[in-house]
Order: sequence, then C-alpha cells, then structure tokens
Amino acid sequence: MQNKICHKILFISRSLFLVAVYLFLAAGNKTWGQSDNTWNGTTSDWSTAGNWSGGVPSTLSRLVIPTGLSNYPVIGDGISAACNYIKTLGDGASISSLGTGSLTLNASGITTVTGTATVSCPVGGHLM
Repeated sequence: MQNKICHKILFISRSLFLVAVYLFLAAGNKTWGQSDNTWNGTTSDWSTAGNWSGGVPSTLSRLVIPTGLSNYPVIGDGISAACNYIKTLGDGASISSLGTGSLTLNASGITTVTGTATVSCPVGGHLM
C-alpha cells in the first residue's frame, strides 16, 4: 500500500514538472510580468499616461516606439524615466530628453531598430 502511494506522488510530481516545462517553452521569449507599452504620441510628453497604450512606462515595460507619428517622446527636465528595455524603435522615431531628464533601461537596451532612429539627451541628461 505504501509503495502505491509513493508511486502516485512521484507520478503527480513528474506531471506537474512537465506542465511547468511546457508552459515555460510555450511562452517563447516573452518574459513574465512584462508587457509591451506602445507610444501613441498624442503629445510629446513622456509623462502623460494617454501617450502610452499602458500608461506611463514602469521598470517592467517593453517600449514600442512606432514609425509615422507626429510626436515622439520627450523626457522633461528633471524627470527620471525608466523601462525594462526598448523593444522596437521605428524608422524615423526618436526618444529625447530635456535638461537633466534621464531614461534608465533596466535590461538589454534596444532590441530592434527599423531604418533610422534617434536617441538623444543634452549635456546633463542621462541614458543608462
């Protein structure tokens, strides 16, 4: 009887492990807890929630800055902006800062640049 119980527990443990491995592989290169946050560009103010599909970016945000918009994000003087990384920076897109505005990338930087894009900051600003 005790041997049958041990086999059942072992079978359940193996099954749960296989389900966990499947879910991990099914997720592909998507990182849990992160979501794409796409720039809509109603204005150029980084800190305006309506300019982003998911509100002002957080340290878990993957940024998508598409091509063909009239306004691109400008990080205001004294603003310390952050995101996990920039997933896509479209052709002709830009990110800039004013004065001491800064952007901290918590992970791997910019993943894809399509065409020509610009990331700039003035003396005193930071891109980390």
